[in-house]
Amino acid sequence: MIITRNRTLIFIFMLTTLLPCLVMVHLVNAAETIYIRANGSIEGTTKISSVNNVTYTFTDNIDGTISIEKDNIALDGAGYSLTGTGTGTGIDLRTRSNVTIKNVQISSFASGIILWVGSDSITISANTITNTVSHGIYLSDSNNNNILGNTIQNNPGNGITLVSSSSGNTITGNTITNNNEGIYLLDNSENNIISTNTIAGNGDDGIRSSSIGNNIISENYISSNGAYGVRFVSSSNNKVVKNTVTNSISAGIGLWSSSSYNTISENTITNNRIGVYMYTSHNNYNNITANNIKSNSDHGISFFSNNDFNAITRNNIISNGKNGIELIYSLSTIITENNIAQSGDYGIRLFDTSNTIVHHNNFDNTKQAIIQGSNSHTNSWDNGVEGNYWSDYTTKYPNAKEISNTGVWDAPYVLDENNQDNYPLVGEDNPTPTPTPSPSPSPTASPTTSPSPTPTSSPETEPTTTFSTGIIIGIAAAAVAIIVIAVAAFALKKKRSRT
Repeated sequence: MIITRNRTLIFIFMLTTLLPCLVMVHLVNAAETIYIRANGSIEGTTKISSVNNVTYTFTDNIDGTISIEKDNIALDGAGYSLTGTGTGTGIDLRTRSNVTIKNVQISSFASGIILWVGSDSITISANTITNTVSHGIYLSDSNNNNILGNTIQNNPGNGITLVSSSSGNTITGNTITNNNEGIYLLDNSENNIISTNTIAGNGDDGIRSSSIGNNIISENYISSNGAYGVRFVSSSNNKVVKNTVTNSISAGIGLWSSSSYNTISENTITNNRIGVYMYTSHNNYNNITANNIKSNSDHGISFFSNNDFNAITRNNIISNGKNGIELIYSLSTIITENNIAQSGDYGIRLFDTSNTIVHHNNFDNTKQAIIQGSNSHTNSWDNGVEGNYWSDYTTKYPNAKEISNTGVWDAPYVLDENNQDNYPLVGEDNPTPTPTPSPSPSPTASPTTSPSPTPTSSPETEPTTTFSTGIIIGIAAAAVAIIVIAVAAFALKKKRSRT
């Protein structure tokens, strides 16, 4: 009788201990995987319908992940949600082609949508992707895809990531806000077009490129990002054209570590700390032309440390807080046809910088130029026929005369004992037209983190998937239950041995 009663008590104890674990396991596994199979069948849900095995449509909100195994189809969320538990992938498109994903509200996964190894000719449009741990949209070795008109926001990870030679993709018309990086391209992802997006309030860079080339970044509104609006690291032959880049914490556009042969043209670059910044060595043969670089708190354009053979032409560089142009330890820069005006410190500052060629610029600053350092004595301030316009020339040289209607004064404009403009201009050179800015919405997003260090390329591995808190709790509860059962069984065995 005593033994029977003890067995009953142990059974009840086991039941009450394990029941919460079973409930927890059920909750964890509620987000199951749904399949659209290669033969067109749907497994794992009744909330997706299709009448022709070509167009698949949500009929209700779904908790779970979707794995697509069929090409040449469209998945229409119809405005319904796809929700995860903070792990896994919302929609998995690995090795698929010619698939359209649209109108889905995707949230709470490690990655919202993944294109992986040969996912080509995919269209991702009009989706909202939020609260993903690693990536809103992730492309690895995937080409010729279109990502358009999506809202990708409030993701702790990156908004859009392209890795492993993902090339020929178009990213256009998206709103990408309050992520870590807005868009991150790396590992030889080339010949991509990023245009007409709003990229704002991301914690680090709006657009970051590492070890890539031949991409076009055009007509985007890039605002209030936590480090750079656009940053290139070891990236060459890219074009940044007709963008509005504003309110970046570090710089509007930055070139780091051997980023060469890039073109930065016709952009409006305002209210950043620095407008255009070249940092660390060997950012060479870049062309900065026809930009409106205005009201940046430090410098309009700044080169730091061994950035050589670059050209700065036809820009409006106006009302910047410190220097309009600052070159430090840089060689053989061509500076022509710029308007450099109303600078807080100097119109141009050269420090240990040589072989700079400066002509046909309009200088209109309280302090026009300063040349510092022992190696700043081999710069040219004219082309042998004409030099620059200096707004204070007649104040410094009241008795100077124009040489025979040539438009050149008869006395040089002296900057220091080693630098002078031999052919200063009587009137302003042709003013540089102000570039037409791209459309400028006013998002309220604000950066949340400080700039990060120089990025390194990520290994070519699938995005990591993290374990949810529910799974960990379930496993721990099950372990505790097993230990309790074992102790109870041992106690019963010991009591029997005494009986």
